[in-house]
Amino acid sequence: MDELIKDKKRNLYYGISLLIGCLSGAWGIFIYEKTFFSLKYSLSAVLLFSLIATIEDFRKFAETYDVSGKTLYFLAYMQNLIGWGLLLWSTIVLLNFYFPQDLPPVTRKFRILEKRTLSGNNGRRPLVLVIRRFDREKDLHFPSKYTPYAEEYKFVEADIQRGLFGWEIITYAEPVVK
Repeated sequence: MDELIKDKKRNLYYGISLLIGCLSGAWGIFIYEKTFFSLKYSLSAVLLFSLIATIEDFRKFAETYDVSGKTLYFLAYMQNLIGWGLLLWSTIVLLNFYFPQDLPPVTRKFRILEKRTLSGNNGRRPLVLVIRRFDREKDLHFPSKYTPYAEEYKFVEADIQRGLFGWEIITYAEPVVK
């Protein structure tokens, strides 16, 4: 593998950017679960940004690694998609979530469309309730303490607030019977 690396410093830079992209992407996914956010628009922005970053960085990437052809293009694009695309996406999601607008939250009641559990450790199975908002289904995850009463729940009450960029965020959610 070392024979494929021509520039060790640049390789370190790419490795660190991959790590930061993966970590910020994981954090962004965690926050995304609490946001009514359109994946269509954000995915388009990420793919376009990654393509632009790849075009800008391609020459340096090619000078760093001894690969060629389609493999070089694929690796360069994946590097920028994970390293920079996920960082962009998670930054937008995190800013929207952690800097809400100065409006008070509104409590809404959502009908539960589907109930399921996830596998968990030590017999604990977190509850997933599916609701609909803006003609899109949204999975809401709840701790395993709610699972034994899953059949009784008919609705989810959630406090909704607008985030920095206008996408709604869930500040609090609780399954309810009535």
